[in-house]
Amino acid sequence: MSEPRNLSEMGQRFVEIEMVDIAEWHPAQDGRGSPTQVHVMLQLKGQPDTLHVLRFHGPDTLAMIVNALTAHGTNVFGRDFARQLRRAR
Repeated sequence: MSEPRNLSEMGQRFVEIEMVDIAEWHPAQDGRGSPTQVHVMLQLKGQPDTLHVLRFHGPDTLAMIVNALTAHGTNVFGRDFARQLRRAR
């Protein structure tokens, strides 16, 4: 996990996320067959015409992100976050 940071230390190197969508990607144009990637799509505030896509081709990086988000979410939100995780499963 990365070290805690404060927004003032980051200057203007951040953007707000307007929308998040997560989906499986299928290589066939009609979406049939087995999925081969996980896509996390981000719409950033102030950039309505641009969709940023994080493509995960394998489990290692995706697992690292899920684990880090879970750990940080638990540190920040505690029991409320744990309850949300249980509901989402």
